[in-house]
Amino acid sequence: MNNKKCPECGTQVNANDEFCPNCGFSFKLVNAIGAGDQSTIDGIKYNLNAKVPEIIASGLNEDIKPTQVAAYKRSMGFANRTDNILFAQNYDKHKSLSLIWDLLDAKSYILSFEHDGILFIGLGIAGQFTGKNAYLSDSEIKEFDFRYGFGKRVITIRSTRGLLKLTCPSTIKLNTLQKQNLANLGELTDQYNIWVDEKNGN
Repeated sequence: MNNKKCPECGTQVNANDEFCPNCGFSFKLVNAIGAGDQSTIDGIKYNLNAKVPEIIASGLNEDIKPTQVAAYKRSMGFANRTDNILFAQNYDKHKSLSLIWDLLDAKSYILSFEHDGILFIGLGIAGQFTGKNAYLSDSEIKEFDFRYGFGKRVITIRSTRGLLKLTCPSTIKLNTLQKQNLANLGELTDQYNIWVDEKNGN
């Protein structure tokens, strides 16, 4: 019998199960979200609710391989670039970003730094896509900064939705681009702060 892995708690379940017997995660809800309408962000249509790719392998962090992320981004209407993605976790690991986005209740994400904003791809505890994603457009960003920490970078984003504080570890299993892309984080910081300066007329 085919199995799949719960993206929330990592429990192995039958392929046709609608709920995880361990944590109650609803695969039915993910499928419904995947059928959602497109969202228009600054005149560009993105489908943040694109159907989650089928989980073929069930190992830890299988979905955060660059090829998997690129395919999922493409299904949402974004370019399938992988030089602009980073794995990130909440700075406070006991809290999610649900106060900012109701649908984004994850504590780990793939951040994709796009030309007009930042895509947050929600991840479950096993490092697999949850189907709950969000987008922070450049018009909502007030300040973007980062600092160095031991084995990580700490990102701070002040936005019209509130303060976001995230950590990006230097290396991630199966994500070969994490270290390389972190080295380019300064360029991404400059990009977003240029937007802020332009909005403020500087």
